[in-house]
Amino acid sequence: MYYNIFMEFIINKEKIKSMNNIVFLYSIGGGFGNLSKIVGKKLIETYNGKIVGRIITDFFPDVVKINEKGYISDNISYKLYYVPIGNYNFLVLYGDFQIMILEDPGLSLYFRYKFMNKLFRIISKFNLLELSIIGGIGSHQLEPENPNYLFALNKYYDINKIREKLKELNLYKSNNVIGMSGLFLYYSQLFKKPAYLLLVETYLSNQINGYFGASKALEVLSMLYDFQVDTSDLKEKGKKLKERIEKDLDMIKKLEEESKKREKSSGYYYG
Repeated sequence: MYYNIFMEFIINKEKIKSMNNIVFLYSIGGGFGNLSKIVGKKLIETYNGKIVGRIITDFFPDVVKINEKGYISDNISYKLYYVPIGNYNFLVLYGDFQIMILEDPGLSLYFRYKFMNKLFRIISKFNLLELSIIGGIGSHQLEPENPNYLFALNKYYDINKIREKLKELNLYKSNNVIGMSGLFLYYSQLFKKPAYLLLVETYLSNQINGYFGASKALEVLSMLYDFQVDTSDLKEKGKKLKERIEKDLDMIKKLEEESKKREKSSGYYYG
């Protein structure tokens, strides 16, 4: 079936074509812990990122965010930020949510593949050094304060770059990646662009922000690209969030125990 899709990429191509050492960073919310979005936002704010592009389409979800002042936020679009960091020019694709989470998964996938095709036909013409994709691995417990991380690569990425910088390389093997982060890695290989996917342990949900996971991802990126970023605020948010969740879990556990006691004590014995 054919769908008439509105999709507009408003990008300052001339400015981007003049750049070298470009690292394209995937920073879209919606994955476990929203790690990629938190990482991108932190880099944009720390290094004063500037918008060089915007992607508008009619297959974003109809979710409009209201900010802390009561005004609507400009969240129904993806923005492309230019973020100069040391010897590298980061292009950060930033957005609140992944494309089209619908009841019909087939339709969602159709829109995602259409989007990926158009995006990569544009960015493959830039002087990309590599693509950096951030994702989360869901933990079945609360997010650890010092989470583990793994890498998945495409065949064009030089594995020794990670080994030289990190002195170790733990690979994500014999498993699947679901969602747009996996598609980014797949399309980077189709278009013959070096790319890696950094997966960090976090909450098994996109409804809870993984601040410890995002902090760990930033720590790894800082070693790969020789920059510094203060993540103390993220760790503090992660600590407070974890305390609230633990308190809520304790309260639920107590309520369940009290409920069981009431059920036990209300029973009658007929002899």
